[in-house]
Amino acid sequence: MGRRVNRWGNLRKRQGNAHFLALVAAEVAAQVATWRAEAPAQWKPRQRELDVERLRLALHRAKSLKVDPYLVAFVIMGAEWLFRARPLGLDDIHGCLDQIEAKLRSRGLGDTLPWQASLVVGGIYPGVVKGLRRARYMVSLGEWAFPVRGWRDLVAGQEHERKNKSLRHPWGPGKPGKVPALSPIIAGLLVDSFAERAQPPGGGGRALAIDVSSILRGGKIQSGDFGVLLRAASGPAPAAVTGVPDAAPAELRSWLMLRWESAYRNCFERKRTWSTFFVEAAHNPLAVFGPLANPAVVAQLYDIAWWHDLSPRRTRSKAPAPERRPASKKAR
Repeated sequence: MGRRVNRWGNLRKRQGNAHFLALVAAEVAAQVATWRAEAPAQWKPRQRELDVERLRLALHRAKSLKVDPYLVAFVIMGAEWLFRARPLGLDDIHGCLDQIEAKLRSRGLGDTLPWQASLVVGGIYPGVVKGLRRARYMVSLGEWAFPVRGWRDLVAGQEHERKNKSLRHPWGPGKPGKVPALSPIIAGLLVDSFAERAQPPGGGGRALAIDVSSILRGGKIQSGDFGVLLRAASGPAPAAVTGVPDAAPAELRSWLMLRWESAYRNCFERKRTWSTFFVEAAHNPLAVFGPLANPAVVAQLYDIAWWHDLSPRRTRSKAPAPERRPASKKAR
């Protein structure tokens, strides 16, 4: 008896169809490799290929834990497509300042002299370089994602940096110009949230989330390091709509779960099949991941010091040293 296929020649999705999950894992890995090749600042050539077999086993493991494996696949692809960025360079800043100078010269009023435009732009140059050093050019969105909404926020952030060196969300860690890879972090946190809802503590959901995050990162993530990510995700949620009515989670982790699950439902509510989903994700990804493409939210996520544990530490009280008795005469 032949297998049931659709008009694209792919196996139709059926409940319990292990062959379809294997196909999904292969398609996800292939598309992720293509997207990562478009972001060379984040991924080296040897890190662009996912382990298809490990990914297939992770999807089956999610199903056994009563976590929708197709939701997991959607989260992986959405995170890999969205979080592709390159840092803002000096050439980008200089180009913007040249445009500002040209506009000031062309719109001069009264007795404004051409050199005064250069004087104004030269005066704001130090502040521009300092304020925009966390900006990211999003390859997926084709635009810049800035961590500030206005010049008042920019000035306030610079003043706080001078006064307090231990802010809750300090300037991005790592070497200058290095772009953190957020897709393993966000995907792992989301899988952990979905598994926590479906399984009691200790049911294997945390191990699944760590495994998914490790597959995307290309290296083993320890449970202690994943705990650091969880604490970093306990910060405030973005001030953007979640897409879920009557839901305003205050915590970032809860907000991410609601937002991405809502995007997943919207993607497939119009009878979109997984075959058409893969085609659209390859040629028009904004059509399937559009609800996630908010530059302000992306900038806020990049602004978090994910791998820096900023939680308060308990200090051990030092016990007084024992009093040393003088040596006896025999010992002398």
